[in-house]
Amino acid sequence: MLEVWLAEQADRYEEDTKSITKAGWGFFGALLARGGSCSPGDFAQFGFKSQQVMRPYVKQLEDANLVHSAIDESDQRRRTIVVTSNGWLVHYKRSGYALE
Repeated sequence: MLEVWLAEQADRYEEDTKSITKAGWGFFGALLARGGSCSPGDFAQFGFKSQQVMRPYVKQLEDANLVHSAIDESDQRRRTIVVTSNGWLVHYKRSGYALE
């Protein structure tokens, strides 16, 4: 059954999230609410004072494989932070939709 498999995968991915702080989860939730992507220049929209202040939270989420930072192929100076498929699955689990 697909739902059982999704729940098992979400449990595995959630194991990698132990080091995410409350503020990191807040940023993750805000990122999801924006459709799952942003650029570092959007820091103020997430309540951060600078890109440097936002960076540790992005790093927490990257280390847990919930987001990925990519360089735009057409503009090497532009970076995009995108929620990964693992991130969406962990969100599914944390939202209470996954089977227990």
